Amino acid sequence: MLSIIIPTLGQREQAFTRLLDSLQAQTKTEMELVVVSQANHDQVSRWLANTPLAHLHIQMKERGLSKARNRGLSH
Repeated sequence: MLSIIIPTLGQREQAFTRLLDSLQAQTKTEMELVVVSQANHDQVSRWLANTPLAHLHIQMKERGLSKARNRGLSH
C-alpha cells in the first residue's frame, strides 16, 4: 500500500481538490492519504468529506512543513 502524506495550511482549495481528483483517477487504488492540516482544520475536513479515498486527517496547532511531514510519518 502506498501512503501519501499531504501537509496543508488549508488555503488552496483548488489545488487540493485537483490533487484529490487526480488521485481518484489512478489505476492503482491501494493508497491511503495522511493529510496534516496546520490551520483551517474545518475547511480541510470539508474538502475531505467528499472523497472516497481512505484518509486520515491529523490536525496540528504548530506550523512547519518538516514538522507536518514528521507527524504524518508517525502515523
